[in-house]
Amino acid sequence: PSMHGVDVEVLFVEGNSSDGTWEEIQQVVREYGGPLHLKALQQTGRGKNDAVRFGFASASGDLLTILDADLTMPPELLPRFYDAYVRGLGDFVNGSRLVYPMEKGAMRFLNVLGNVFFAKALRHVLDINIGDALCGTKLLSRDDQQRIARWRDDFGDFDPFGDFELLFGASVLGLGVAEIPIAYRERTYGEPNISRFYDGWMLLRMSLIGLFRLKLARSR
Repeated sequence: PSMHGVDVEVLFVEGNSSDGTWEEIQQVVREYGGPLHLKALQQTGRGKNDAVRFGFASASGDLLTILDADLTMPPELLPRFYDAYVRGLGDFVNGSRLVYPMEKGAMRFLNVLGNVFFAKALRHVLDINIGDALCGTKLLSRDDQQRIARWRDDFGDFDPFGDFELLFGASVLGLGVAEIPIAYRERTYGEPNISRFYDGWMLLRMSLIGLFRLKLARSR
């Protein structure tokens, strides 16, 4: 969608899929004639967090945002994130999928429970008011993202998705967090590459580490 006349760069980060995704991206970039600036990238690493970091490092704009390619988060809602930032409602704009009713099949029941649990856990650990800790769509400035990356080097690299480390960093750096409710859709193609129990354990581990290193350390 249009971002009120602002130049928008779209970076496709492809993760070595076997279903023709890379060929489709290359064709779109080659044939596209619209106002957006498109760039095709291939991961050398694995996983969503690596893809997000690679995209951030390759981007040229002053603001960075994430959009999952399964389009479960409607791209038409991205201007709401941009508007919230430029209006000064927050330095870090986080999406929330748990406000509006979801499309049937958009999220499995155990995933809903996990998302509610981790949102409550991070509200306690980080002292920030968030309703969804794992929504993929977030917006922040390049400068703040680079500050978070430097903080991560000291804290440790645990996050399989990249959502927690951004929220942890936003809390530690004192960024104002604003939340935008989104209408969460069922994916129309493919299957999620998420191991609910393994990835859930990694997120729980990061939450506990944050509890001891951040919450309890502040209370001493």
